Amino acid sequence: MSDKRYQIFISSTFEDLKEERRSVIRAILEMDHIPAGMELFPASDENAWTLIKDVIKKSDYYVIIIGGRYGSLNSSGISYTETEYDFAMKTGLPIIPLLHKNPDNLPRGKTDTDEKSWKKLQDFRSKVENNHTCKFWESAEDLGAKLIIGITSNIKRHPRIGWIRADELPSIETLQKLEEARDRISYLEKSLEDAISGPPQGTENLASGQEKISIKFKDDSLISTNKVDNVMYTWDELFNILGPHMMREVREYQLTNAIRENIVEKKGINSDDSYHIKINDEDFQAIKIQLLALGLIQKSKIKHTPSDTSTYWSLTLYGESYLLKLKAITSNKSKKA
Repeated sequence: MSDKRYQIFISSTFEDLKEERRSVIRAILEMDHIPAGMELFPASDENAWTLIKDVIKKSDYYVIIIGGRYGSLNSSGISYTETEYDFAMKTGLPIIPLLHKNPDNLPRGKTDTDEKSWKKLQDFRSKVENNHTCKFWESAEDLGAKLIIGITSNIKRHPRIGWIRADELPSIETLQKLEEARDRISYLEKSLEDAISGPPQGTENLASGQEKISIKFKDDSLISTNKVDNVMYTWDELFNILGPHMMREVREYQLTNAIRENIVEKKGINSDDSYHIKINDEDFQAIKIQLLALGLIQKSKIKHTPSDTSTYWSLTLYGESYLLKLKAITSNKSKKA
């Protein structure tokens, strides 16, 4: 990846700030950026205004330097410097304002002597200060240092498009590879979306939905009879019981507890005796394997402490989607239809 170069428009009065402009241009070039400004065209020529606007629009950052003069006026009585500033504000360019700290102390040849021009300069300074956090300079060297700080800060806070050499642009072959990569990503995203919204491939022949399974259990308080009973569930009923517990990871024994509590309720067994109900382990393992094969549940991938030997389970993305369909409340309108 090549380094970007930024075009930086320098706006200021000219005759009184020649040395300062040279310092600023030198600082910009030393930063490997591109200075642009009135050196390229006669700023007092109103026919050049279209060109000036185009250069400002194509610049990445705008530097306004204000010394002790308001500058030449256009036909509207506004200085070319203020006109450029107003246009930069309108286009939304990041602006780096650099104002002389004490314009009253500048030599007479570098300040406005006309009272009206001096008043316009003060009003212009106030406008810039009200719009921005300004940096203040006292010499050409100081101005160059303040400019570097301002540009560096703005590049970080307001990154722009910038410019690169034509020979550093990606080749047609590289662009084609990027396009192929984008197509591949789009295909994989679509495949992932399909995987989330539907069951895994190869599950069409597995028992699921309204098909039934018998779960054997016994009451271990009745040791003398050792009687084994059973209860019938559809796969959807079982998933409806177990699924909500796995919205977050859950220990395996909590799943057997959920089935046991439902058996107690379904068989009308006294809840105080529920802990005597023991589910046949082979049946529970069959349930777990079937839900795993259907792509509804997964072993939790969260790491636990070495001392925690429990097996944890959670829903897959497809399992979450399937559970929501089971749990969602059907509209009365659809029932009537």
